[in-house]
Amino acid sequence: MLIELTNICNHQCIFCANQKMQRKKGYIDPVFVKRILKEAYEAGVREVGFYTTGEPFVSRDLEGYVKEAKQTGMDYVYLTTNGALATPDRIKNVVDSGLDSIKFSINGTDRETYRFIHGKDDFDTVCEHLKFCFDYRRKTGKSYRIFISHVITKYTEDRLDAFRERFQDTADEIFFIRAQNQGGLMPEINDYLISKDQAETKDGCNLLFNAVNISYEGYMTACSEDFENALVVADLH
Repeated sequence: MLIELTNICNHQCIFCANQKMQRKKGYIDPVFVKRILKEAYEAGVREVGFYTTGEPFVSRDLEGYVKEAKQTGMDYVYLTTNGALATPDRIKNVVDSGLDSIKFSINGTDRETYRFIHGKDDFDTVCEHLKFCFDYRRKTGKSYRIFISHVITKYTEDRLDAFRERFQDTADEIFFIRAQNQGGLMPEINDYLISKDQAETKDGCNLLFNAVNISYEGYMTACSEDFENALVVADLH
């Protein structure tokens, strides 16, 4: 299950539909989170990710939600973040609350490219936060996993080896993801962003069949990239 703590993001990545979203910005209700975690656990859910269309560290209650999920009995609690707000104190708090894995979304190979793609000059800050996350695990002996994802665009496709070399010592695994027309809201990606070898590729998605997505308003939707609540199948209130 993926839970959208908020649809607010502190970055404006050129491949992400968040910047085009018309839906009202807001935060999930903590009382609702507690209830839905319990109901999901009773229904068989054992893995929870605290992210979809927004940045999880925007939520000041993130650490509490992680702790609540683990206390509910969830086996695996994880999140994806751009890392800019994942300060050392917040990383310690969220890890100590029981987080099982964290994935940093880093989509530029250097400071200049990162600033262009993310819309923010946070490359050095994110690298520092990633390093702290890695060093904290080594210092404490905790077993949480550290991943990095990188969305491939034509601006970075020729530097993937350099990206891997730069970050391979501070992550357990690096995932390269093709830029895609997110939820049908980013058709311009096909014209302006996709890499050369992607032009004839049709990527599919299996999340429809193995994940439940909860919006901050309390809707269950069929897609984690449903930025406009166009695929809502139930109001969980």
